[in-house]
Amino acid sequence: MCIRDRHVDDRRLDPLFERAGALGVPVLIHTADPWWFWRPLNSENFWSGVLEGPYAQWSYYRKGMPSREELLGERDNLVARHRGTTFVAPHLLSLADDPLAFEETLEAHPNLYADISARLPAMARTERRRELWREILIRFAERILFGTDLIYHEQDVATGIQSQSFQRPGDPDLKALSPEESYEKTSVEYTLAHVKFLSSEQTQPGAPFRRQKGTFALHGLGLPEDVLDKILYQVPAKIYHLS
Repeated sequence: MCIRDRHVDDRRLDPLFERAGALGVPVLIHTADPWWFWRPLNSENFWSGVLEGPYAQWSYYRKGMPSREELLGERDNLVARHRGTTFVAPHLLSLADDPLAFEETLEAHPNLYADISARLPAMARTERRRELWREILIRFAERILFGTDLIYHEQDVATGIQSQSFQRPGDPDLKALSPEESYEKTSVEYTLAHVKFLSSEQTQPGAPFRRQKGTFALHGLGLPEDVLDKILYQVPAKIYHLS
């Protein structure tokens, strides 16, 4: 559902969220984007390898858009007002660049859960960040779900890529494949990269997460088995009523 010109914490939407809570239906809510989307598009921008070409429209820099803080504040206000409703915020609550704020937000809102989709590079771009996120995922394992942000659209098959991988059809390992084969390959590799990141401490030297231009070496978290089981299986099954 898309309602234009309304804030997510608009009181007129309260009946919708109250009903979701009464039915036990979780609400997946994506509010805001990485901090870098509001920054200049230059070589210092960590997302410069994404915010170009057809994805340049994702940039909010000097476009008169609401601030990231305003958007996240409205979301948190909504979640606090509907304690009986379960909310899932993808992309690490849109706080992948601020692990301490991530902790504080989960602590403040017991009905809020997060998935890890499409934010792995931000979690591991420095060794200290990787250590912090490993500690956080262990601590909050019962509030975090596996996710990839994998997208399927028929038009993507024609381009020969899984759009969320941000690989290009001209990348060397894709040139010899048909569009359908390339699409399958990038989709599978993108999903497996998420699993490997969580389960292993190995480095993925050419992980399919294009952020700054060029390849990105992704060092895994190597989570304990019990934590991995919760994030991959137990929490998603609980929240989405899969068991």
